[in-house]
Amino acid sequence: MKLKNNNRSEATYALVTVTDSSFLVGTLILFHSFLKHNPWFTGDLVVIESDLNEQEKKLLSVFPNLLFHTPNKQILERTEILGHFWKTAHENSKQFYSIEAFGLNKYKKVLLLDSDILCLENINNLFFEFNDCAIFAVPDSLESKNELRDNSNFLPVSLDKLQTGNEYYKSFNSGVVLINLPHLPSDAYQSLIKLINPIDFSSNHTRHTDQFVMNKLLKGHVNFLPFKYNFLLNANNLERKKKNIQIAFVHYVEENKPWNLKGSENKYISLWYEYYANFKLERTVI
Repeated sequence: MKLKNNNRSEATYALVTVTDSSFLVGTLILFHSFLKHNPWFTGDLVVIESDLNEQEKKLLSVFPNLLFHTPNKQILERTEILGHFWKTAHENSKQFYSIEAFGLNKYKKVLLLDSDILCLENINNLFFEFNDCAIFAVPDSLESKNELRDNSNFLPVSLDKLQTGNEYYKSFNSGVVLINLPHLPSDAYQSLIKLINPIDFSSNHTRHTDQFVMNKLLKGHVNFLPFKYNFLLNANNLERKKKNIQIAFVHYVEENKPWNLKGSENKYISLWYEYYANFKLERTVI
């Protein structure tokens, strides 16, 4: 359902996120902060959701070029089946909705962002300069701990404990993924969906959901971005220890959701509330 058109031609790029009622305020501040720092952006804002009510959709409709997108029926069915075998899939089924971004082939480029992200700078270079690879993403927190993923079980393994004969690889965090859709393998979207099954997930010895699926299929198609494009607030990585690091996206991972931590002394939580206050002042909707 498209809410705003502005008589423009069809967009060739989009910002995509997944949300529900519990992440709605995060989505509002994600879009607000992104558009504040990227006034050039005239692409679509795509919200992947399955159960927002009309009032919640109305709150999001303050943004231009907004589209709501319902997850593929196959994703819903496969996630439900997986949930019977793996508790994490049942508890976090909506995390698999991010796979929908790989099927939005009306666009040339899609920037997939988690809804617990705050944008702090202009990132037009991601859309206009990164053209030579299917996927661009930031290494996950293992990078700073000198660890790789074990290809057999997705568990982290220290570089000094790698075993001859086993396969290991550098994995990426799925919270910020730039997708060049024309460069993707033609069957990537369906292949990602097919990986949502008890057999493939039996080899996943972590709690990762969509991140496991994306890495399993696309690890050979990714170029890695600097940490500034996915600053993991709760990760134990070396970038956090550097002073005055330039940050494009703050990612409030795990339990660090700023809308649940009012009064926190963490400077990045306080910063999120500054954007929240600015949003209320400008939009007067929440």
